[in-house]
Amino acid sequence: VFRARFVEHRKADENADDTKGVHVRASRNESEREKYSKNKDIVRKLNDDAKQADLSNISFSLRDNLAIWKFEKDDEVHLVAITETLLTEDVFDSEVLPQNMQCQRKDRSETRQSVRGGGLLLDIDNRLPSKRRSDVECDCEILVCEISGPSRVNIAIILVYRPPSSDCATFTSLLDEALCKVSAEYSNICLLGDFNMPNIDWHALDIVSSTADANLHSNDAIACTGPAD
Repeated sequence: VFRARFVEHRKADENADDTKGVHVRASRNESEREKYSKNKDIVRKLNDDAKQADLSNISFSLRDNLAIWKFEKDDEVHLVAITETLLTEDVFDSEVLPQNMQCQRKDRSETRQSVRGGGLLLDIDNRLPSKRRSDVECDCEILVCEISGPSRVNIAIILVYRPPSSDCATFTSLLDEALCKVSAEYSNICLLGDFNMPNIDWHALDIVSSTADANLHSNDAIACTGPAD
């Protein structure tokens, strides 16, 4: 293909000393070919299923995050929470999630300009009315959304990501501030995320060893979580 385009270019301009307009893409290595082939099979199956279900407005692409699409389709989930999305304002919601889901996100650029990484995303079923509550969030990676359940009960979803390098005491103080605002309006609160605090036993809500993680454990945040089911 490259040779043919090169010859075509030379014919168009015999005096050209360069190959301007000719782009070369390196061939895929074996690992890339295997991944592409696997994803192609998944895409074909998803498109076939969509046609059978008469979902004419859905089209799956190899550029999409197939793992999320397939997970939502196969398991009929209503809420997906993702931390460390690495998304920026250059990425549209439609590029990340299917059309039947609402996307509420907080990219790292909202809290730490020019710092790569982080990012929060809540993927919510369209049948569940939801809205972001940025007014009760704080200046760190905490995303708060309100979801109206089938019984018209409003639930506050708090998604958190604490970078391992961040100061634990400062983070705990900001989280406590957000929790106070949320608990003043909602009696049903779901707190989840990646706290990067491995010394807390989240099942028993106990400290495995005496570390800075105790700051969060003694905080009101633990009262909101309750024992894990």
